[in-house]
Amino acid sequence: MAKPGIYRTSDSKWVHYSANKKTAKLFWYQQDEHTLREEKLNLSDSDDKQRHDEFVSDAVKYTIGEVASLGDTLPFDVTRLKRDHHRDEWCDVFLRLTELDRAGQLAIDGRRQEAAAMPSAAVVSDLIPQTRLRRFYETLRMLDAQSLGEAISDYLTNPKRAERLHVLFGESLRHFSRYENPNEPFCPPRKKHSIDAYYGKSQPFAKCLQAFLRRNMTGHQLSLPDDAAAGFSFVDYEISPFRTTGGAAFEDGKVGASGGGGVDLLLRDDGSGLPVVGEIKADTDRDLFLAFVQALTYAVELATPHQLLRLVTHYDALNCHDYGGPVVDIYIIFESGPELPRLYKQTTRLADHLMANAARPIARTIGCVRFIAADYATGRFSFSCRHTAERKDVSEIS
Repeated sequence: MAKPGIYRTSDSKWVHYSANKKTAKLFWYQQDEHTLREEKLNLSDSDDKQRHDEFVSDAVKYTIGEVASLGDTLPFDVTRLKRDHHRDEWCDVFLRLTELDRAGQLAIDGRRQEAAAMPSAAVVSDLIPQTRLRRFYETLRMLDAQSLGEAISDYLTNPKRAERLHVLFGESLRHFSRYENPNEPFCPPRKKHSIDAYYGKSQPFAKCLQAFLRRNMTGHQLSLPDDAAAGFSFVDYEISPFRTTGGAAFEDGKVGASGGGGVDLLLRDDGSGLPVVGEIKADTDRDLFLAFVQALTYAVELATPHQLLRLVTHYDALNCHDYGGPVVDIYIIFESGPELPRLYKQTTRLADHLMANAARPIARTIGCVRFIAADYATGRFSFSCRHTAERKDVSEIS
């Protein structure tokens, strides 16, 4: 008699299976009907017995505990679900398993752990991945509700709840590893730089800051007086991590050019040589929490082995590597003012939680997250590092 659990059939259907000596019960989510379906097999009946044996021999079994070990963002404990009393929750489980499966993210019971642990082993797809982290960011940006950003950032500052961002980040990193486009630069050739018209000015803040850094910090290090370990130089601006010409096609069905603006600043950490995702936040922009989620999204889309190779191919200044340590940093540069940006306290605390354990996906990939204030005076910008969230090795964690 087969053991109860979740089974994946050869046609990629996920089925809950349980049995006793006389009967076997199957139930699954029927996507075209948007409902749970059930089937009871009488093991004394020859036809039902044959159907049962074919199912068991054909399907791959996962225990409920193994499914729960995915540590996913489902807001309940899968091991505590009852088949008859938690039907809505089981619908969510089946839909989530299907989504993971399609994205090539399912890695439990060691059967696909190797591919999951090594993003370079992922299957390359012609479609541009649309990760769960990007969808999360796009949803926050679209809703444009300050109270929502505050509620979510408050919710995630609990260390246990912050773990859900690790799950989103790690899954999204593996998902985006399917994308490979090494020969195309991250932005089209620029004969002229439109941002140069903003050099020496203070507004609009983002364009003026880009112009200042391009003119003064290309190939030259800028040290941050508040952090002796911090120094960076300018590499590029407005780069699109998934720029693909010739009619880009996305997993969500969109088709068209994908080379629009993206990362505000591509910088170089002058200590490690690592690329830095630089996000600029003006006073008129949304809260700092949204900027942080956006920066995490771009970090995912630049930190895969394929993308790291693409970075060093097109930017001689960068020293990208993939040997198990961090491969990118994040700098959030905000406009200095009489008050700190909205949700500064919650966002810096969240960054500290996320970077506190180098064994988790975000701290495994990102070396540090710096929050930098930029102040304009007499034609120049000056910078001050207000907070640094640094990764800690497991041995440092008490």
